[in-house]
Amino acid sequence: MDPIIFDKKTLKVETYEDAYQKYLENPKLWLGKRKFTDNLGITRTDNIVKAEFHLDNEPYLAFLEECKSLPAQLFEVSTDFISSSVYCGNGGTILRKHNRVRIDCSSGHFCVAPHNNGLEFCRIIANDRGKGNGTSMMKLFFLLVLDAGLDLATLPIMLECTGSVGAGSNQVTTNLTSQTKFFRKFGFRVNQSSSNYKGGYVQMNFQNNLVEEYKKSLSL
Repeated sequence: MDPIIFDKKTLKVETYEDAYQKYLENPKLWLGKRKFTDNLGITRTDNIVKAEFHLDNEPYLAFLEECKSLPAQLFEVSTDFISSSVYCGNGGTILRKHNRVRIDCSSGHFCVAPHNNGLEFCRIIANDRGKGNGTSMMKLFFLLVLDAGLDLATLPIMLECTGSVGAGSNQVTTNLTSQTKFFRKFGFRVNQSSSNYKGGYVQMNFQNNLVEEYKKSLSL
């Protein structure tokens, strides 16, 4: 499923249908400089060089259903429809509209969203970093993918590293080298053609050919 570029005149788009209609009317109007305010009241100006609207796809819906089966006494599962702004280097940002599911547990939380015909692993924040909590959440993510009946040998999974996670009071800063090193342990590799190291943006994709090696390393 291709991402949909959408209008910038109406930032408060409530539905996929409204956003798509705006796209049909003028697909380029949402590009350019826009102001955003985080939950700390800090306003920044983003230069939107690409805007995307990702519809729910079959892998995401299957993953979401599996998340709902997690025991409520151990996990909190929530969903929302959000705009996410990701700095992609050289002063530009990518703006996305999509649903996402958030899984909170004692280790921290992580978020997953639909992306084209696969998934975007769009956030992970671990409690007490350095104690294996990030690893336990990555293992949970892959277990949910498998239990949802999705095939890791073919499923596209994308993530982005920008040196920080979240925004406002939720922002956590980690350098790019540490971020990419962490995700490499789980079968992700840098997409050189879509990354800008000097600009502070790295896109990584799950390497489906490494799935058996990964399953063995984490006893999946």
